[in-house]
Amino acid sequence: MQYARLRSFMLVTTVTIFFCGTAFADSFDIDCGGQDDVDTDPAMIVACNVGTVGFIDDLNIDLHFENLSGGEYATDLQITLIHISTGTSAVIYAGPEVLGPNSIMNASFDDSAEALPSVLIGDIIGIFLPEETLSAFFGHELSGVWNLSILDRVFPGEGIDLIDWGMTGNHVPELGSGLLLGFGLFALSRLSNERKLGRIR
Repeated sequence: MQYARLRSFMLVTTVTIFFCGTAFADSFDIDCGGQDDVDTDPAMIVACNVGTVGFIDDLNIDLHFENLSGGEYATDLQITLIHISTGTSAVIYAGPEVLGPNSIMNASFDDSAEALPSVLIGDIIGIFLPEETLSAFFGHELSGVWNLSILDRVFPGEGIDLIDWGMTGNHVPELGSGLLLGFGLFALSRLSNERKLGRIR
């Protein structure tokens, strides 16, 4: 009888822990600003210092590039996101190494989106699948320094500007992690007490 009660308690605790892990998830929308003349070789590094604390549960990247000088070829770049504290990186976009009449990229990259067409015609506007999965960053701390590495692999120095970039998604605040730990310790304490009282063997 006591063993059945303990099993029920552990089941409720497990469900509560799972619920807390999801209930405390919160959205974030971080604007990282822009920078002029980013089409360079070697790559230009644009840093974003994030103050929001928590562990990443979902991540999307927003990129807006234009050639404000009137030229084209704003989409022949290779763009990589780097999480400095862990060294984790993912290629977000790798443009064609051929010239194409593209002057604007204003796009979001999401693991659940459709892939970019194999032949790019015109500006890149919309929501697309990144080259490498953004789930590589799941579970990482959101706060800290993130780098956007921008490499022009064709003709660097054409005057392409990063108008703006940012990160959106969901994160689990550290408060949620503390609660999970608390529930786990509480469950272990109850289990220890039951054993001491000889209610379970």
